Amino acid sequence: MATLEYTYPLTLPTSPAPRDSTLGLERVVGMASSTFTRAQQVQRHQGAQWRLDFNYPPMTRAQAAEWQAFFLKLQGIYGTFYAGDPDAKTARGSLTGSPLVAGASQTGNQINVDALPETTAGLLLPGDYIGFANYDHMHMVTASLDSDSSGAGVITFEPSLRSSPANNAALVYANVVGAFRMAENFTPWSANENGVYGFTLSAMEAI
Repeated sequence: MATLEYTYPLTLPTSPAPRDSTLGLERVVGMASSTFTRAQQVQRHQGAQWRLDFNYPPMTRAQAAEWQAFFLKLQGIYGTFYAGDPDAKTARGSLTGSPLVAGASQTGNQINVDALPETTAGLLLPGDYIGFANYDHMHMVTASLDSDSSGAGVITFEPSLRSSPANNAALVYANVVGAFRMAENFTPWSANENGVYGFTLSAMEAI
């Protein structure tokens, strides 16, 4: 029989939720320091990558089976899966409705959007996450999103765009996820004599 090819990114199992999580953005920044004066020269490079670690509560064999299958389907660092911040699934801002990207070929760490509620401050707040339709990356808002009288606004975020969202692409601001891959090819789990399983997931953003 033929070898089955999985369709990536996979969907992360939803139960149980992580017991605790670590999530952060790793930058590529070089620094040279003078041996004599300690004066520093800093060079910021383009690279930036989300990294995450999820620790899961103890599981029964029945619960663990879905996770075991999920890890095996990833085939080490080859496959990708969707994940996000489990403690920030909803935005702190007041944004509602279906905002859209306003203009094609946008780059950098700001993007024009429209179809916002008119003349409203705090639609998105620093620390909220955003993404876009047909776009497998997530970004964190770093300044309040306020709209003008025509319902347009500018979102500032990090890291910079990986690619340019299409004009009129939907803005995603709830349950935001990005594509990740495992941090290494070995994806183990633990189990004790009582049939209680343990899992830790370490991953990096797929770029």
